[in-house]
Amino acid sequence: KGISGAQIALMEPGSGAGSGAEVIGGYRGQGFTDERGHFAINDVQTGTFALKATAGEYSPVTIEGVASGASGVKVQLHRGVEFPVTVLGPDNLPVANATVQTIDASGTASIVFDASMSSITRAEGVARLRLASGTYTLKITATDLLPAQIAVDTNAGSATVHLDAGATI
Repeated sequence: KGISGAQIALMEPGSGAGSGAEVIGGYRGQGFTDERGHFAINDVQTGTFALKATAGEYSPVTIEGVASGASGVKVQLHRGVEFPVTVLGPDNLPVANATVQTIDASGTASIVFDASMSSITRAEGVARLRLASGTYTLKITATDLLPAQIAVDTNAGSATVHLDAGATI
């Protein structure tokens, strides 16, 4: 069944997607699905791209090798599991506005700044990811704190990450 309101992003193959600068640098187009789940991305340069699809209650999907001018591209999204990630600072207090990027077992990175913003921690320091079952690497960054990277398995149900104090040089 078609999913309305899914975000479809066209990215340069191999481009990073963890920071705003990486997303902008690799970004080549975007669209949202209509009520039937159909989408179109217009004015795309000639080439082959990675298509990343995200929708609120579904785990994100990346399809590599999508050529400009392609039609009939089918993206299958699955509900996945909710995986809360709690980010705490050096004072053991919640960190708001931290970004949590997932990298799956094949090395495919999620887009941190998708329409759902579920990978950004709220005031309580929790980001609520929607993931397919499996193992992931999480990259966590927050202003004025050192970044962290941890391995997680969705079977654990959740993760807590402690960020250390950073400094500006």
